[in-house]
Amino acid sequence: MKHTIALCAVLLLHGCASDRAYVEPTGPEVARLTGKFVRDSISDWERYEIRGVDGLTTPRPFAGEAAEVTVAVAPGARRIFVRFEYNRTRSGQLFRGPGKPTEAYYILEAQFQSGREYQANGKVGAQFTEVWIEERGTGQTVSSRVACQPRPASAAPAICSKPSPQGTPSQ
Repeated sequence: MKHTIALCAVLLLHGCASDRAYVEPTGPEVARLTGKFVRDSISDWERYEIRGVDGLTTPRPFAGEAAEVTVAVAPGARRIFVRFEYNRTRSGQLFRGPGKPTEAYYILEAQFQSGREYQANGKVGAQFTEVWIEERGTGQTVSSRVACQPRPASAAPAICSKPSPQGTPSQ
């Protein structure tokens, strides 16, 4: 429920009604965009979910991993809304259990070409995270890279949209 409220708030902040659903283009002249789920252990993982395209909410699966949903997008410049969540084992505290999940929402400006496949990707740093869109297979970045300081999932999530110099978080 908390995530739904946060998503609605973000979409409203960007001038979009939350009840406006994204309709995927059809035909051969589309690009494919997917999220990503990486699990290193039961308590160390990263999840990148595509939550919106051009201010419209993308479909969510009824069952299965939301990060593995593939969305068709028209070629050209697109505004992509990504929910990033991760968890890490607390260093030196293995027997105290895992840390709490941390999340942030990213708004990325990306350029897509028809017939190509793309995915969300990112990295977790000591003080901030960075998220971007890249072409699958080549790893070529096709979006702005946005760095941000995520917050624990129990707090209001960070909303990150301003590209910043590498290594400098923005919100």
